[in-house]
Amino acid sequence: MNKRKREQETSNNASKRFKSDFAETITLVDAGSTANHIKAYATWPYSQSLDLGYLAEASQVEVCQKLHHDHANWRRFQLTNSLVTLWVSGDYLQDSGFKNAVMDAMLRHTEDCIGIWDVAAIQTVLRIWDFTTDSSRLRQWLIDFTFPSFTEIDIKLCHDLGKDLPLEFLVALFKKSLQEKEGGVQFSQPGFADRCVYHEHLGADEGCAWA
Repeated sequence: MNKRKREQETSNNASKRFKSDFAETITLVDAGSTANHIKAYATWPYSQSLDLGYLAEASQVEVCQKLHHDHANWRRFQLTNSLVTLWVSGDYLQDSGFKNAVMDAMLRHTEDCIGIWDVAAIQTVLRIWDFTTDSSRLRQWLIDFTFPSFTEIDIKLCHDLGKDLPLEFLVALFKKSLQEKEGGVQFSQPGFADRCVYHEHLGADEGCAWA
């Protein structure tokens, strides 16, 4: 066997091993869901507005059985999950303007809700926590929006959900509770007073173009 033939066989074998290993690591996702999220972002550079029409059936999140509301809100849960997916995508692409637009859509989507469990399944909460940092505006919104449900009235709910939620998330809620009590500040709906709180600004002295 000549040298060139041996090299070709070695290359072919390596290629087969690579393809085999690579195929085992692929996680298939719903093509329609991915396409709708891509469409929602693709229209952004031209219109500078977020078209939620693409997200009507984009999310396939499974509604957790432990929610204290019935499953009639599943469409609302789906849209929340899709908006979270878009925000995380915008964060990956470092597109602050897109993230701000998504956050505005989230605030409008949740403005008539009491707390996070009205609009999201546990899986969505976990996604936010897993794909954001401590300084993330989306994570701050999550903490602020979950806080109203974190009361003595819902103490059993918090106990039931506690084992499914990250410990750091529960600690953040306790810290916010202490801050509210010490500061004597009455809680207001996230974004109600100033939605700019959940926006990212490129410059320290730059005014918010998204308020």
